[in-house]
Amino acid sequence: MFLSQLLNKKYMQINNASKSFEFPLWMLEFVQGPKHQITSWPMYCSRGYHYHTQSHGQNKKTMNFGVCVPGTTETEYFGLIEEIFMIEYHGAVGLKAMIFKCHWFNIDQGIRRHPSGIVDVCPQMHYDKYVPFILPEQCDQVCYVPYPRLRSRREEWWTTIKVMPRGFFETKEVSQNAIQNNIVDHVIPSTNIVRVEAHAVQDDSNYEPMPMINPEDEYLSENDFIDQYDKYSDSDSHSD
Repeated sequence: MFLSQLLNKKYMQINNASKSFEFPLWMLEFVQGPKHQITSWPMYCSRGYHYHTQSHGQNKKTMNFGVCVPGTTETEYFGLIEEIFMIEYHGAVGLKAMIFKCHWFNIDQGIRRHPSGIVDVCPQMHYDKYVPFILPEQCDQVCYVPYPRLRSRREEWWTTIKVMPRGFFETKEVSQNAIQNNIVDHVIPSTNIVRVEAHAVQDDSNYEPMPMINPEDEYLSENDFIDQYDKYSDSDSHSD
């Protein structure tokens, strides 16, 4: 199955001259395998989920190390994140991939489903046949809540609660109306625009220009205004 995906027609091209297949550079680097060194982290954020490893988050108030992967049928696989690391590939492209190493619960005897839809898992029952490595895009985050008990039992059961990604809200009704405006303003084609031609017209009107009459008002400078003001002030003082 993995080989058939690599040999997909959209990834390869046929050279008509040499009658051979040509693959992109990233695929040639991918089939050579990753580097022997990896980089690990205790936490990672993807698609609105904040994942922790079990060793990093087991003593915290919130559980962020539970994951759920949908199967080929209606069966879901539940597990815990043990390690978070990144692998790198050789070459000029520099391919990188984030990997989760998980511990899975038994899907046969380790899972029970209630008629109400609640799913319980038994942490003591392991499932070793499933591949422990997954990509962050393949899983959703879940939280495991143990049942309250007065005395311990040999088999413990946890209730699974799927976590809503950050930035998403669950609603009962889905609006079918589009948010964008349905009215579209079409551009008028240039063929429908009326062309108006402008021509220069000679002015043959017969009129006489109006004469310019200079104003008879006397210009009064600032110094003359001050002298007249002082003169009026002195006359007013003598009259008193």
